[in-house]
Amino acid sequence: DFSRYVVDFLVGDAKTIETASSKTCKDLVDLSGTDIFFPVGMDASMRDLMQGFSVDMVHRRPVMDPDDTEPEPEKQIITMVSQIDVVRWLAENKDKLGCLAERHVIDVKEAEGSNYHCIQGALVVSEDTKMLEVMQMLADKNLNGVGVVKDAKDLEAGGYELIGNISTSDLKHMVLGELD
Repeated sequence: DFSRYVVDFLVGDAKTIETASSKTCKDLVDLSGTDIFFPVGMDASMRDLMQGFSVDMVHRRPVMDPDDTEPEPEKQIITMVSQIDVVRWLAENKDKLGCLAERHVIDVKEAEGSNYHCIQGALVVSEDTKMLEVMQMLADKNLNGVGVVKDAKDLEAGGYELIGNISTSDLKHMVLGELD
């Protein structure tokens, strides 16, 4: 788990401990600018929940107490529901999904409104591509990762050997000094 890694990695670093001791949660909330607060009621449908993930581009949504009479910001949060919670729920209930459970993987990417429309459009980079360039590609194309291929000349020729991938999680490790 990334959070545990960060804590373990940073323990013992005097400057980090000093900074962490002087900052409050308020200083760091939504530092990434992507954790917008989009609450949902307990009675919201799965469709509403998932649409909120895709349209509002949030990864988790607070579930609010419908009986709380306070205005929205002061309402009681019952729990948080994340995208991974939905994936787990779908996996546990796959027998109830009917024909949806039998759809092909590529259908997910070819769905109307998807950012990616065909497998030939998958983004790959050669193993010698600079990480700064990869980071820019990910940001420009709103992707979470790219395939890494063996040789740039193979990539130019249109055929290539996939040797791995680089994801945003890998970039977090790089930022923390894991790569030279």
